[in-house]
Amino acid sequence: MPYDVQWNDIDYMNGRKDWTIDPSRYGDLPNVVKDLHNNNQRYIIMADPAISSNQPIGAYPPFDDGVEMDIFVKNATGAILYGQVWPGNTAFPDFFHPRAVEYWYKQAKTFHDQIQFDGLWIDMNEPSNFVDGSTFGCTTNELDNPPFTPSTIDGGTLESKTICPSANHAISTHYNLHNMYGWSQANVTRRTLDLLYGKRSPIITRSTFAGSGKNVGHWLGDNHSSFVELFYSIPGILNFNLFGIPQIGADICGFGGATTPELCTRWHQVAVFYPFMRNHADLSSPDQDPASFQPPYRDYIRTALELRYQLLAVLYTAFYKAHTQGLPIVRPLFFIYPGTEAIDTQFMWNDQLLVSPVLNEAATSVQAFIPDDVFYNFSTGALQTQKGQTVQLNAPIGVINVHIRGGSILPLLPATQRTDLSRQQKFQLLVAVGADSSASGELFWDDGESIDSITSNTYSDILFNLSSSNHLVSTISKGGYNPPQGIKLGSVTFYGINQAPGSVTVNGAAATTNYDASLKVLTVTNLDVDLLTPLSVILN
Repeated sequence: MPYDVQWNDIDYMNGRKDWTIDPSRYGDLPNVVKDLHNNNQRYIIMADPAISSNQPIGAYPPFDDGVEMDIFVKNATGAILYGQVWPGNTAFPDFFHPRAVEYWYKQAKTFHDQIQFDGLWIDMNEPSNFVDGSTFGCTTNELDNPPFTPSTIDGGTLESKTICPSANHAISTHYNLHNMYGWSQANVTRRTLDLLYGKRSPIITRSTFAGSGKNVGHWLGDNHSSFVELFYSIPGILNFNLFGIPQIGADICGFGGATTPELCTRWHQVAVFYPFMRNHADLSSPDQDPASFQPPYRDYIRTALELRYQLLAVLYTAFYKAHTQGLPIVRPLFFIYPGTEAIDTQFMWNDQLLVSPVLNEAATSVQAFIPDDVFYNFSTGALQTQKGQTVQLNAPIGVINVHIRGGSILPLLPATQRTDLSRQQKFQLLVAVGADSSASGELFWDDGESIDSITSNTYSDILFNLSSSNHLVSTISKGGYNPPQGIKLGSVTFYGINQAPGSVTVNGAAATTNYDASLKVLTVTNLDVDLLTPLSVILN
């Protein structure tokens, strides 16, 4: 079963205190993490902003350090503001404080010396508070009781479920900064982990603001195990891509409640196309990891995960474009096809793949709108003949309806169990011939870890183009990254080749081919071509 990253919610903590380990339940955690790393897998932990204040002086360094550095948010009188979160009484770090990075780095570094975590999941950072305002309430001034109170979740006051608007940060009041608290923690956490690792590290946050996508990703919160919530994940994913936060996903199979094998299978099939893909459940929920299911559902989920791994290079290139050009990864159909604004049960991946998932229980087909364009079945290469209309697509439980748009070239990889194994494989180009017999695509590739690969030009960017004369070529836009195993091409598959070519040459040499006349699919195999040299495939 493909498996790259193990996440830990707050259950690993001692008394739910940040930067601690429960010795009775998680005493062997350091060895578990070492085992993950020995298998080139990663480990990510949760870290809430609220710091426990219950311990005697000297017993809990994260609080003692915060007091010494004067790092905590103050109430209107200038004293530390105390609330209540998971560990009980807590103080809230002021991530706008000039010493915030110093403080947060010290806690992360000290804990990393015990547990070599690879990223952080920052939660409860609205900031969330189990009492309204503080343990001592709030003032009656105009910040805590403004003449006009915006609508809140429960119709309460501004301090409801958070800290007092009159609280003070280093640069302003919480009234002015509330919506940016999560942003500030994300910014400090990004700087902290860059210092700690010197390479890329994932950060997923619950609270976001404009610009958060520069530093962190987001998940859509505590959803429920239902087909309705599976559907709602799609507009959520689309919205955050429009907000400029492309690394976005929902808890696969649902966080709360009991999932079913069918629901979890269908959810994985949608989540293949979440930019951030993670299965996460409440502690009280039944097991829902892929291996916990019996066949055939376990096999269906494995098939979905393997598709995800085939598409890793496509996704990676899409993240490059999101980073450098602001392009969304998951897009509504109307981005390409005007007049489809009402469609919220389908979506595009870049402008290349059309995804039409099953979102209803017990469904064995799906009603999908096929735009008036050239589309091929992604798995088989069969041309979609009905278009410009809503059609019924067969969708038995093991099937994901994905179509590749004509004119697209995708760099695929063989399915593996881990990302590092995928990176060692030869690429497989998938060429979907467009209406004008042309196609184009791109591959961005670097070491996958360096923070500065773009600014230091240590990356490779390869452009592919199929002309109407049946000539596929590549252009090396940038060739700054060449791993020891090289960047190799193992095969090329063409969808939409109306007749078998007399011969095919690859860089001037005759190639091994197979042509399926019924599907009009041509496959060129047994290649070992260096993609950092210009590619030429000619269909004669």
